[in-house]
Amino acid sequence: MPAHLRRTDPGAEAVYSLTTPFTLGRLASSSLPIDGDPAVSRQHAVITAQGGSYDIEDSGSRNGTFLERGTRKWRVASVTMLEHGDIIQVGAAHLLFEDPGPIAPPYDASATVVPAGTVVGVVLPVPRPRQNS
Repeated sequence: MPAHLRRTDPGAEAVYSLTTPFTLGRLASSSLPIDGDPAVSRQHAVITAQGGSYDIEDSGSRNGTFLERGTRKWRVASVTMLEHGDIIQVGAAHLLFEDPGPIAPPYDASATVVPAGTVVGVVLPVPRPRQNS
């Protein structure tokens, strides 16, 4: 399943595929309309894709967009990269960001893992200038 948001509020559980730009707000035209919550702005926040990752940005909302990652929670003040498992809070709505795709570059099968202190490689001779006899 591609990257998506999972709404976890009781009675409002749903899954939304992320097509970017993905907008959050009270407007009915939002990708995820959140109506009936006075703490949510008409155009509250936007999620965009950039180089295989997803970013969230508050759209100047009055009450802010919050991001919870592990034990940390903060107000989104600038463009912030989302990580799998992040919880986005917009008003009373809680949205779990799930991205099962790789975050790091693909694994390099030619790489070799060796114990610390082991030297791997081939010693090459250093070219020396010719001496005239």
